[in-house]
Amino acid sequence: MSRLPKKIVPFLNEVELEKILETAEKTNFKYFITMKFLAYTGIRVGELTKLTFDNFFLNETSPYIKFVGGRTEKRERLVLLHPILLDDLKKYFQLPKIRQRIKNGETIFPYTPRAVQKFVKKIALDAGINKKVTPHVFRHTFATLLRKEKVDWKVIQTMLGHKKLATTMDIYAGVDVSEMKEALEKFPVKK
Repeated sequence: MSRLPKKIVPFLNEVELEKILETAEKTNFKYFITMKFLAYTGIRVGELTKLTFDNFFLNETSPYIKFVGGRTEKRERLVLLHPILLDDLKKYFQLPKIRQRIKNGETIFPYTPRAVQKFVKKIALDAGINKKVTPHVFRHTFATLLRKEKVDWKVIQTMLGHKKLATTMDIYAGVDVSEMKEALEKFPVKK
């Protein structure tokens, strides 16, 4: 049995994520694709900023990225790319500056983790989101929204690159207010 989470992880609900992505798309396409990539893959910002075109396998039946990642222990990871993300990613790769970066073997997302943190914060504020939003919140959002859709814990663990299932469950086994309200409504004693 998994322990209760040490703290409730911050995440965005579906509406908040859509607002942020819509605001980013109107503001700056490069920021938009960077934020969408974080949201749709669940990778860490440090992993994102190290990706080169060699990490992308786009012509496969199920397009994916492959890289060495991990917070503490570095190991190879494979992350599938969502079809909605893939369409925007292909447009991104056609931008002249990005094409030049690909040609030169440079990183695909030309930012430091700190730069990503700054524009994520600004765009979240511009979108009217009244909570602290960092690049890592996209990772939490990815996992939490999958969990809410009843995706198997083992699948989420693999997608996040956690070595132990207990890590995934400890972090994301928390419940949100809507789940607590729903549980209360199911309480059998009505008197």
